[in-house]
Amino acid sequence: MSMFPTPFSPGDPNRSWRDDYAEGDGVPNSLTIAWVLTVGAAALMLISAIIMLTAGFQGGDAPLEVIAAFERSQRVVAVSNILGAVALGWTVAAMRRGVRHSRRWYTALSALVIAVNVAGFVVTVASFAAIVIVGLLAFALVYAFRPSATAYLR
Repeated sequence: MSMFPTPFSPGDPNRSWRDDYAEGDGVPNSLTIAWVLTVGAAALMLISAIIMLTAGFQGGDAPLEVIAAFERSQRVVAVSNILGAVALGWTVAAMRRGVRHSRRWYTALSALVIAVNVAGFVVTVASFAAIVIVGLLAFALVYAFRPSATAYLR
């Protein structure tokens, strides 16, 4: 009996919990989805980093110190995206192999990459792709912490 009664019966197949995992089932679907989303985010991170490193300051006339600060901020976000893409790719691959502590590293790296991309977007050194990267990583984190992924990584 549920603490919160509903009009639905417990045996209703349309409302049953489908995220179950049994030992020996292979890689859970939730980790596969997290892997796909992370690889997509990493590819977008690399592309946006290359564009940021080659584009430079695209504004009009500005004082030299403003241009230097803008390009320095652009380089920080670009290098962070390159390093983050490589590190996230490594940790999500380790999660699919079942390495137990890889999800902790994946979470910490994702939080760092999300913070850098949001900051880059706020100070206008990163494009809209930074927000897409943040969205992809946020959804990948949700799938990386599904109950089936937790059971697989124990």
